[in-house]
Amino acid sequence: VLQPNDQVKLSGINVKLESFGDLDDDGENLVVIEDANTVNIAESAKEVSRVDDTDMGSNLEQQGHLVQQILETQKEFMQQQNGNSSVGRNEKDMELTNNSTVRQSSARQMNSLRDIIQNLTKSVNPFGKLMDFIPEDIDAMQLELTMWRDTYTQVA
Repeated sequence: VLQPNDQVKLSGINVKLESFGDLDDDGENLVVIEDANTVNIAESAKEVSRVDDTDMGSNLEQQGHLVQQILETQKEFMQQQNGNSSVGRNEKDMELTNNSTVRQSSARQMNSLRDIIQNLTKSVNPFGKLMDFIPEDIDAMQLELTMWRDTYTQVA
């Protein structure tokens, strides 16, 4: 961690932290240098994915529906990556094909829903702007009405 106006040499490059303005805020004046011995996220994810099927099954019962779907999809993906037997692959290929068609149809539905919402927003936004001017228009119309009433009473 560098403090303001400290200088450190990193692989032949001098790194200096200069602070401009308010020195009271230390959050803007910190530079974090990562240690090479830190945990790799990809390696930790692989370790997490090596959970036994029994543990996965017990966790599925405790999780919500969406989490269950995510865990099942992750489990299927890991099985596909590990390479199953040819018989298992045929069944998994059929399941993956079904899952991919379901995902594609879901993606199409989401795209169409997004388009509908965008079109609705495009048409409602000008209407909302018009609604903002209604009180001013009503005031102007009332003033004009009183003017015409006064003119009518003067003429009559």
